[in-house]
Amino acid sequence: MKNIAIRWVVAFGIITVLGIVAAQSFWVIKIWNAEERKLNQQVYVALKEVAVQLADHYQSMTTSGHPVKQMTEDYYVVEINDVVDARVLEHYLKTALVKANVMADFEYAIYDCRKNQMVCGNRVSILNANVSERSNWGMPLYKKYTYYFGVYFPNKSSYVFSEMDTWFMLSAVLLLVILFFGYTLMVILRQKRWSELQKDFINNMTHEFKTPIATINVSADVLQTPRILEQPQRLQNYAQIIKEQSLRLNGQVEKVLQVAKLEQRALCLHTETLDLVGELDKICVGFRTHYEGQAILKTHFENKPLGIIADPMHFCSVVQNLLDNAVKYSDSLAEVLLRAEQRDNAVHVIIEDQGRGIPAEYISKVFHKFVRVPTGNQHDVKGFGLGLYYVERICKLHHWKIGIQSELGKGTRFTIGIPLIN
Repeated sequence: MKNIAIRWVVAFGIITVLGIVAAQSFWVIKIWNAEERKLNQQVYVALKEVAVQLADHYQSMTTSGHPVKQMTEDYYVVEINDVVDARVLEHYLKTALVKANVMADFEYAIYDCRKNQMVCGNRVSILNANVSERSNWGMPLYKKYTYYFGVYFPNKSSYVFSEMDTWFMLSAVLLLVILFFGYTLMVILRQKRWSELQKDFINNMTHEFKTPIATINVSADVLQTPRILEQPQRLQNYAQIIKEQSLRLNGQVEKVLQVAKLEQRALCLHTETLDLVGELDKICVGFRTHYEGQAILKTHFENKPLGIIADPMHFCSVVQNLLDNAVKYSDSLAEVLLRAEQRDNAVHVIIEDQGRGIPAEYISKVFHKFVRVPTGNQHDVKGFGLGLYYVERICKLHHWKIGIQSELGKGTRFTIGIPLIN
């Protein structure tokens, strides 16, 4: 799928999801407000009926036609004409609220005009008849009434929420669908990225294999000429070329196979006790021979044996990969520094160069498979994008820590932390 198509799919999907979320939110808020209005109406009807029942009970005159006043979202006051008994009030409140289908817990208190305060406050649970406890909530006063009682619903929002359980369940299902859509979109983008990386890998591998194969073909054609036997030195030179290119091909294939084993978790380490300084000395000798005239390698090691446990072959491959990268990504004569520093119970192997460096946005990605840092219009760096992936995986298998520091145009530093043994 082309990039423009992917962008359109992502944009359309995001717009659709946002539209669905907006519509669902609109309806949930609308239903919430409707449920609140419904509950307020039910409470108003129930409290008005309580006022009428109290007037009948005490054989007093009823108050005005609107005795109920909603003070806040969850607090009401009801005007009456005389002092009432708390137990009688509680009975009428429970009966009227149940009749109005309001099963929420409530607290009530009666205004005492002589003390100018709310008294006889209790908290009552309709669903649990055995629960009736003293209220600790100080209900505000209402100065316009002489005799009145207050009713407070502490769990009103929770009650409305419970009445909307179906809507919230549907919202939860919608959220799961959106999360699944986001995960699917992420997988599609990841697969697209991997597809592009694999395509680049195949292109790089084709070019890497094409050069030695072409060189071997040319050398084979020369060796097939009848007069080549009369030129033994030339025959030997072309045979040597075929040998070198075959080794190069074999090394490239071996690198791909090693990564395949890492992916299949089939790579077995054959660890043993090594002298770190001795192993680094061997690597330095091979490096200077291979890159004679192309790189300057400076070293700084401890003047004492440093024992580590490692697979000798993979340890050498890790260090050689990092040294090779230092040369590859240097525009001129490469200057590489290899150090080994002991810190507490570990040794830190540091490979530092003064090359091109790595852009900040790629530093966290360089250990990923097939990833190669773009070099602009320069195409002089060969490879599959597997070297640093291999390095990171081998360090992980050894339980070593590897870090990277880089600044564009100033160079890169790799640090490998390896535990020491006595």
